[in-house]
Amino acid sequence: MSVFGNFGFSQFLIKEKNLSQKSNDTVFTISFFINLFLIIICIIIAPLFSYFFTNNLNLFIYFLAVILLEIPLKLPSVFWEKKLKFGYSTLIPLITEFFTILTIILVEFFFHLHVLSLLIGIISGVFFSIVYIWIFTLYRPKFHYDKNTSKKLFSFGTPIMIQGINGYAMAKGDNLLIAKFWGNEQLAYYNFAWQMPLLISAFVQTIDGMLLPVYSKFNENLNDLRRLFNLHNKIWSVFGSFFGMFLILYAEIIVLVIYGEKWLEVVPILRIMAISFVIRFCTGYGYDHLIIIKNRTSYMMKWGFVNTLLIFTLALFFIKIFGPIGGAWFWVIQCITLIPLMRFTLIYSELKTLNFLNYIWQPVLCCVISLIFGFLSLKYLAFLHPLNIIFSMLLYILTYILLLFIIDKQLLNDIKKIIKLIQSI
Repeated sequence: MSVFGNFGFSQFLIKEKNLSQKSNDTVFTISFFINLFLIIICIIIAPLFSYFFTNNLNLFIYFLAVILLEIPLKLPSVFWEKKLKFGYSTLIPLITEFFTILTIILVEFFFHLHVLSLLIGIISGVFFSIVYIWIFTLYRPKFHYDKNTSKKLFSFGTPIMIQGINGYAMAKGDNLLIAKFWGNEQLAYYNFAWQMPLLISAFVQTIDGMLLPVYSKFNENLNDLRRLFNLHNKIWSVFGSFFGMFLILYAEIIVLVIYGEKWLEVVPILRIMAISFVIRFCTGYGYDHLIIIKNRTSYMMKWGFVNTLLIFTLALFFIKIFGPIGGAWFWVIQCITLIPLMRFTLIYSELKTLNFLNYIWQPVLCCVISLIFGFLSLKYLAFLHPLNIIFSMLLYILTYILLLFIIDKQLLNDIKKIIKLIQSI
């Protein structure tokens, strides 16, 4: 249900520079009543889920439905990000996690409510984070409705909501196909391989989201926007190529250490997933911000439909014939074919150049050379000896860092440029 409640409210508030207080209040009001409506829907259909799963799930659904109010009630935190006061925003997840864990422990210790202890803990974490936001926020919204703001919001946000549905279909579609054709055991292997790059991506997205207000500030200055985009994508190319190649090289060791020999079947899947991870990070990863600030959400939605269509056609074919590894290869093919068509087209239309590609070859080249050194060290030394593994990893890391600073002498200057760009706002 949270997908249906996400109309890009926070992105809209960040993107629009000169919104009046009444317009801000309108965004809050629309968000509040949309999510309140979804809560009512959840309460109404809860008995149907209980009947379908032959368990009384009503209470659990009620608890989880209430959390939808988190979306509007956390909107005031957007104004910290808009003013680049990220210190306040970074405390929100920490407060949420602290009170969630503390409440779960206390409720379970004193009342032994089991699963309900978890749900109460989750609501507690959300509640205290909202209290923190409303105490220290720069802006406390009120209920108000403005028709013009509403039109602009839905024009901007409806494609985001639809793309959220597309994204959900993409994220779950390949899982459903693997479970159907190959069973739950193969699905477990596939999900394990997928989670490794996904954890790194989630970390990056958390940091990357902080750059949207910076992009918004530079929206009207094409040269500064180009510089920001080029440097932004260079940094993520360094990050993505390093961790992607690391997963490719040390996939077997990672799987053995975490899960043991029974899970070695995951290794080739993980390596192929890591290839798509590298491609995504090194080919204009920051294009999402251009979509938001340039109001190209409809463009994103249309390509989302294409991706969803490919899941249930091309991915279905690959998974049915080749199994989980076919699913992994589908994501590589999807990157190679759609990124030039989707990302590069959008980037060129908004920046009038693809100059960012000149900024990514150095980290990729350094990673390939470092991977070769790491591979040779594993091949010619005792493969599973802990000291040799540590030596190989250190060789990979040090080779990468050394080569990067030799080949790309502007790296430090580029990092300083990003800092200066942010400070100049």
